[in-house]
Amino acid sequence: MAFITQTADYIIKNYDLERETLSIVFPNKRAALFLRKELTDRISKNVWFPQIISIQEAMTEWSGLQLIDSIDVVFEILKIYAQINGTVSNKNDFFGLASQMAKDFDDIDQYAVDAKSLFQHLKDIKQLESWTLDENSQIETKYVHFFASLNQYYELLRTSLLENVSGYYGLITRVLYDLSKAELNEKIRDRKILFAGFNALTLTEEHIIVRMIESGRAAILWDLDSYYFKNEKQEAGYFARQFFKRHPNIPLLFMNDSLTTEEKEINIIGVSGHTVQTNALQLLLIRECVNKCTTKNDSGNSLKNSLESNLKNTQKRNEAIVLADESLLIPVLNSIPETVGDIQVTMGYPFNKTILYHFMVQLFKFQQTLSGISGNVYFWSFLHVINQEMVKLIFSAESLSRLKQWQISLAKDSIYYIEEAHLEKLSDCDEIYSFVKLCINKWTSNTNCLTSYKDLLFLIGQQVDKTQTYNYFIKNQLSTAGRIINRLEKLLKKYDNLIQIPDLEMLFEQTAKESSIRLSGNPEGLQIMGLLETRNLDFDIIHVLSVNEGTLPKSKNDSSLIPFDLRLAYDLPTYQNQQAVYAYHFYRLLQSANVVNLYYNTLADGMGQGEPSRFIRQLTFEYAPKYQNVKLTQLCYESPAVTVKYGNKISVKKTPEIVAKLLDKITDNPNSSGLSPTSISSFLGCPLQFYLRYIERVQDNSIEENIQANIIGSIIHDTLDFLYKEFKANIIDYEYYQDIVKQYYEVSYKKSLENNNFQNGLPETGFNYLTNKVIENMLKNFIDFEKQQLKKGSRMQMIGLEEDLSLVFDYQEYSVPVKIKIKGRADRIDKTDGIIRVIDYKTGKVDVSDVTIRESQSEFSMLRDKALQLLVYKYLYLKCNPEYNPDQVISGIIGLQKLSHGMFELKIDEMHDLNNSFNDTCETWFNQLFDKLLNPDIPFEQTDNKSYCLYCDFKTICKRE
Repeated sequence: MAFITQTADYIIKNYDLERETLSIVFPNKRAALFLRKELTDRISKNVWFPQIISIQEAMTEWSGLQLIDSIDVVFEILKIYAQINGTVSNKNDFFGLASQMAKDFDDIDQYAVDAKSLFQHLKDIKQLESWTLDENSQIETKYVHFFASLNQYYELLRTSLLENVSGYYGLITRVLYDLSKAELNEKIRDRKILFAGFNALTLTEEHIIVRMIESGRAAILWDLDSYYFKNEKQEAGYFARQFFKRHPNIPLLFMNDSLTTEEKEINIIGVSGHTVQTNALQLLLIRECVNKCTTKNDSGNSLKNSLESNLKNTQKRNEAIVLADESLLIPVLNSIPETVGDIQVTMGYPFNKTILYHFMVQLFKFQQTLSGISGNVYFWSFLHVINQEMVKLIFSAESLSRLKQWQISLAKDSIYYIEEAHLEKLSDCDEIYSFVKLCINKWTSNTNCLTSYKDLLFLIGQQVDKTQTYNYFIKNQLSTAGRIINRLEKLLKKYDNLIQIPDLEMLFEQTAKESSIRLSGNPEGLQIMGLLETRNLDFDIIHVLSVNEGTLPKSKNDSSLIPFDLRLAYDLPTYQNQQAVYAYHFYRLLQSANVVNLYYNTLADGMGQGEPSRFIRQLTFEYAPKYQNVKLTQLCYESPAVTVKYGNKISVKKTPEIVAKLLDKITDNPNSSGLSPTSISSFLGCPLQFYLRYIERVQDNSIEENIQANIIGSIIHDTLDFLYKEFKANIIDYEYYQDIVKQYYEVSYKKSLENNNFQNGLPETGFNYLTNKVIENMLKNFIDFEKQQLKKGSRMQMIGLEEDLSLVFDYQEYSVPVKIKIKGRADRIDKTDGIIRVIDYKTGKVDVSDVTIRESQSEFSMLRDKALQLLVYKYLYLKCNPEYNPDQVISGIIGLQKLSHGMFELKIDEMHDLNNSFNDTCETWFNQLFDKLLNPDIPFEQTDNKSYCLYCDFKTICKRE
């Protein structure tokens, strides 16, 4: 029989509700809804309907104290800290300690521990741990002093709260615990008390309840099963066994044998993925609905009609989905088939998992960036706010498009700080303009901060009403956020001198962590709840998700100032007690169920996921084999979804259409961009990358905050180009070089920035500030390097800057002769000491091995990228200037990171064919290259060299392992 039904029977049989006033006390308020309905359905006469409350409400009511929450307790401790130390300067460092102190003080009072004795022992332990030969050690002295002062904090906190007729829950139960029996009876007056469905009681709760029972004012109903109660090794029955060992004269009411006598079907379902569990749940729910329908339908109705005709029956089933991990709520709701019928969500969804929470936290962080900027807003910091998922949901597509255009416009114009003039560009879209203004207005005080949030929440609510998008979902979040802001306002009024704006973010996150979106339901329909909400409730069919070790039971949490051994010595709860609580809830849930489906994630992530809960092991090896009434089946759910096999290469065949695009790219025609050394290297390194970049021209259009490496290189190249053009064709010596640099460097640098869309100069913030300094240093060092070369007596003459080199190559091996354009652009061509130099500047790392061609390298594919580039540059220059022979032309790289080396000149082994017939050998290599490029039987495939993928722009497309 279900516990709620048993409880109702007991009440009707043992209490005269026409004359007696009864209070029914549950562990929490969830079961009250079900008991209230049960009593209403069964009582037809006029009676005094019982008061149904939680134990926390009952203890608070009887004590006459006002229950305060954990944040209030923390601030009371901070007040005491200021009282003891005379300052609150480092309260942020102390806040975490104060939170832990509040939890430990609560435990001390709930278990009626002698605080003075415990803290004395704690101080002694810390003194031993921190003992050192250095008598003057300040750190150890402060450390021990803190633990020595804990009892002072405890006593002052207790005195302060009681003077204000308030207390945390532990203090409230301690006050009742200290009352005499007569005083306690006076508190509950003439009411009868029925404690129902308890398992783990704290020491103070237990003593209060036992004294009420012994005085004849109360009774207690347990919700136990003999399977785990009588087995001393079963942790699920630990607390009940300990209670009856201490109080053998109290009757044990409501002991069942359901686990050992009733028919049970237990399905243990392994699922490869955390959220994929919801897919397995969906499949099982659909099968349940189908099994309830008539599959053979004489009237010819479809299966869908059969499901709909049976919907009324499926709605009446007593079934629950239990989430050990509450973050699965939204995926579960999305996976439940329509044929299930009514759904009742009787649990809260963590507010700190919502998109509104993440938006508000991001706004806090953004506002902190405004502290040092007077009147202006850093554009890239603000992008983190307006690109939040919340923003994308609440505005219309037209408004979001307008906001995106504004972002792109500012990024293109290199606007780093937003001013009023930039905001005015949004004035044609009122809702976006108002939203942006509210976000960027600098908070000047705590009150201003909370008022701004209220205005924002109101604006978001208006937008939700307009768009009707996710209306219910977001409005619930807005309601919870509003309660949190109101809570912070109350804290400000009470502790204004202790709270600054940065503290509000911490308080908001702490309050949000303890808040949940209120979702409630009635007893009818499929119930979705957390494990703790299942207390005292019974279901025929249950689905429990995330039955993984570390989730159910939770991983042990040793967060306490009181060490484990000292907790044991003073009978304070440890993680072992907490895990025994989870064990009870788990087995209690199984008591009345006929069908139990337990889902667990088989994928390992190093944090306990992938390991089934020990409860599953216990069912498999200890429970099911012993009892014939239990049928246990282990299943594995395989997702029907299409999976990507990363082991297979992505291959693009050279269809006639693709070949046409390729020829349009490389042949000599008005639309052709030709083949550059970079595109050749791309093809040889990864043909798929070449295809995506140069044939399909796939581009990444995302907006980046940090100046990218190619932009850095472009600024440096353009600066040198503008500067060196001032030399014209003149012979350059040391004095002339100095004179031109002095006159034109600043102008050239400014023109370069403008040329790269930095009309307002480079940014002075964050990593971009460092990048700015890197560019300036590279240019300065390069000019100093050039001066030193000229000072040694060298003379040079500029022949070309950003010089285009190109030729048309006649390739005869294709089905028809093809004229292929080969091109390159040299950063600089000069004549130094009688030698033509084709030069490329590199801002990245360069090594001698990068520009060396060994004798064994007999085609382009064997060369490193930089050697290939220099080889092609030299070849192109010689073909464009046939009056020169290979010995008169050198190609090289000036590495701006390694100027001390000088120019990295292309080096070719003495025995290489290139030294005997440079042009002919290059042309042979080009023919080899084009044989591969234009062969229709060789597809564009991923490279086999995975290191080539590290910095590829397309790695998210090809998803290479």
